[in-house]
Order: sequence, then C-alpha cells, then structure tokens
Amino acid sequence: MNQPNRKTNRPLELTARSINIIEQLRTAVIILDLDGRITHFNRTAETYSGFRASEVLGKRPWDFLIGKNDAEILKQAFEDLKTTGLQTEMETEWITQNGQNRILRWSNAPVVDEEGKLRWIVDTFVDLTEEHEFERKLAQSKEEIELERTISLFLSETSYRIYSSPLDRRKRLELAVRLPIPFLGDWAIAAIEEEESNEYEVLGYHRDPTSQGALAQILSWQHLCHGIQPNKNPLGASSIADRVLLRTLGWETFTCIPIEGLAPSNKGMVLIASRDRAREATMDCQRVALEYIRRITVAIDAASLYERSVHAVLLRDRFLSTASHELRTPLTSLRMQIDMLHLQRNNLDFLQGTKGLRVMDGMKEQLTRISKIVLEMIDSVALESGKVKIEREECELRELVQSIILELDAFIAATGAEIHFVPGPPVKGKWDRFRIGQIITNLLTNAFKYACSRPIHIRVQERNSYGVIEVEDQGPGIALGDQSRIFERFEQVEGRKSSGLGLGLFIARSIARAHGGDLRVQSEPGKGATFICELPLLQ
Repeated sequence: MNQPNRKTNRPLELTARSINIIEQLRTAVIILDLDGRITHFNRTAETYSGFRASEVLGKRPWDFLIGKNDAEILKQAFEDLKTTGLQTEMETEWITQNGQNRILRWSNAPVVDEEGKLRWIVDTFVDLTEEHEFERKLAQSKEEIELERTISLFLSETSYRIYSSPLDRRKRLELAVRLPIPFLGDWAIAAIEEEESNEYEVLGYHRDPTSQGALAQILSWQHLCHGIQPNKNPLGASSIADRVLLRTLGWETFTCIPIEGLAPSNKGMVLIASRDRAREATMDCQRVALEYIRRITVAIDAASLYERSVHAVLLRDRFLSTASHELRTPLTSLRMQIDMLHLQRNNLDFLQGTKGLRVMDGMKEQLTRISKIVLEMIDSVALESGKVKIEREECELRELVQSIILELDAFIAATGAEIHFVPGPPVKGKWDRFRIGQIITNLLTNAFKYACSRPIHIRVQERNSYGVIEVEDQGPGIALGDQSRIFERFEQVEGRKSSGLGLGLFIARSIARAHGGDLRVQSEPGKGATFICELPLLQ
C-alpha cells in the first residue's frame, strides 16, 4: 500500500442535509465518533463491504473491516487527526463480509459543531479494485507477451544455429543438447537409437564446466544404452550415490521429450534438468521443449538423410568396384577356357580327353563362382529393401545343420578343415528352411576361411525360447572395434580379409533379423571367434 500523504484542510461541518447527501453518494462514507466507533455507514459502504449498517454501528473499522497490514495505519491516522488536525489519504485494503479483499482509496476529515469543537471523523473510500485488477491483468499481459517474445527469439536463434551448422548428424546432435542450456535448464542428456545396433548413443552437456566430470559419470551408466525412460526416474538412478550425483548436477525439475524423426535412426529421448523451480513457475518448459525438439528433429533428419545418401553412393561405388574385381577373374578365366574349346572344337581327342574334361570342369567352377556372386548381390539388395518373404515351416535345426555339412562335404575335404558337431536334443521351430540353410552355409564357409586347418565346432541348442546355432573357429579373432563392421556390406577387417564380396555375414544377419532373431559375434584377437545365431522358436 502507498505511504500516507498528509495534508491540512479546513474542518467541515456535519448537518442533517449533509447526512442526506452522504447517503446519496457513490463514495463509501463512514462517520466515526471520537472513540473511533462507527456512527454512520452509508449505502455505498454497505455495497462495498457486504455489511449492513445495523451490523457495524458501534464498531471500530480497524477491528473488522480493514486489512491487517493497514489497520494500525488507519488507527494512527485517526489519532493524528484528532490531536493535530492532519488529514491522511492513502490506499487501503478492505475485507468484505464474504472474505473477499477490495482495494479502496481512503481519506479522512474532521467534522466540528457550531462552536468549532471536533465532534466526528468522516472517512471516505473510493473503490479501486477493478482499476487495480485491470492494471494487474495489463501487467500480466505485458509479461506474457515479453515471455512469448523471448521464447520466439530462443526458438528462432536455436533453429538458425542448427540449420546453419554442417550436415553432420553427430555434430548436430551435440549442438541439439547444448542449445537449450541455460534457457530451459542447467544440463541436458540425449539418448539416440543407433540404426544398426538397436542400442542408444548417449550425449550430454552442462552449463557449468566444473560439472562435466559428474555428467561424464552419468553418461557412462551402462543401462543408458537402452535409452531414457519417461518416468519418475528416467535415468535409472539405482543407488544413493547415483541420486547424490544427480543432486550435484541439479535435479529439482526435469522434462523428458521424445525424438521421433523422419529418418529411422532418429529415435530417442532428450532430458533437460534444472536446479531452479522458479523457471517452471514462469514458463511452460514442456511446451517450449516440445517445440524446440520438433524444430531440431527436422534439422537432424536432414543431416541423417544426407549422410545416408552419401553412404549409399559410397556403397554403390564400393559395390561396383568389388563386383567388377570379383567378376573379372572368373569371367576372364571362363572366356579363355571357351576360346580354348573353340579352337579345339574339331579335335575329338582333346575334347574327350583329360585336358578337355579339365577345361569343362574349370568352366563349371567359374560359372558356379559367378552364380554365387550374382545371387549374393541379389540377396543383399532384396534383404536391405525388406522384399524377401520368409516362408515359415516346421523345421529342426539339428537335422538342417547335418544336411548342410553333408552338402559341403567336398568343400570341407578340399580345405582340410575338421568339423566337430555333436548332435544334441532336437530344436524345433517355424523358420524358412532355405534361408536358415543360407545362414549355416555362410557361417561355415566363413569359418573355413580363418580356421587355419584347426577344428571348427558347431553347437545347436534351445535357450530362452530361442533356437541357437553357434559356430566357433580358432582363427586370428576379431578386435572389439571391428565386431560390428564385419556385418556390414563389403566390409573386411584386418586379419580376416579374403576373396568375395564381403556379403556373407551381412546376408546371414539380415536373414536372422527377418525371422525376429539376430546374429552376433564373441571374439578376442588371437583367440578365434564364435558366431551366435538366435532364432525365436515361434511354437
């Protein structure tokens, strides 16, 4: 409330005519005797307060009508007017009969008799409640407009920064985590699903450089590779130490926003956390964060699609280079053999002799090799596009492995490899027999290349509602950093390079995933490799 504004006025006289005028006024008028008790309470005062005059006569207004903060001021102003003649004008708060608060501008004046002796005090009140409410709403509207302007500026600036950044998905993801800080929070973490591994890449940023170490500890939590869960414990803090770590970073409020991009790889969650609850009280952080994520997702999609396009071009170039290289040798050999047969077409002794038969066997071998390369190319394209139809039928894995080993008998004998397969209990399920046969064939031929004439072990078992095929070789092994690369098209890693397109493992894993299963590898350099194919039984 305003501080009293003191002024001196000439005393007014109260007459019967004045009382009548007071009753007609639209200003609330209260007349007090020299003890401060109400002797008159006009109609407007009744309207403002909700009290009838008969209910308040004889009471002091500061005992029931005036707000607690202003009661002593009004009482003191009454005493000052009696002793010094100083009048007071100020805003004060009324508490109405129904408990509502009203704001009124108040002033007091003395009333004297014909002899000039002080007889009454007249208090007048003008209701400013609606005016104050209008001013409050106007100020609130100005604050809301300014807040919306600030939010719009934040969204436009962040959009510009991310769209003007290089078309690099990783860099744009890092920028996406940094940009909302400190406007929406003190720190942020994003978990983005990796396209190939079905695990999540986790990134984070904190506004305080000294907190980066604590943030790095959270980013290293192993369970975050499965994503952020939008619940009361989104980061999965499971111990007192974890919760202390979160409080150290600032964990008073948090917002979880899903990322659902156009590109398949842009799926995940962004968490923005803060130690400041006041931010939530002044701004709808959830709404702003949703709009922010909606905008940046498009920018991240653009980078992802660009990288995928570049990757597709590189794959195409590598495919053409690899295919031309792999086809050139058998085609050249086949042409030479055809030319030889053409030259000897009239020489029955040659055609029917050992040399002629050897040439025809060589032609058959080269045609088989060319056929294998072409079929692998067709399969890789079909599996990548999802156009391969899985024809499920009752199938027993143990028998299927045995039949594939028999089919490869001549090849196994030629390589000098040794197969150790001990048939166990039957493992039955509904799979595509031909495609599962491809997986087994590709895993075995892959093992033959690196077995180094050492035994190859094959195991078939049922585990956790899955049929499991394991092929173990004792070759040079695979470094941890290369274990995901070997399942990509045309990829061959150091120590495991050989002829061929490099499509065998890619095709095998694609078939396993088309069945709802997966293919993975366990290996250490120098200790061989075990390929594990898991296929749901679907019984």
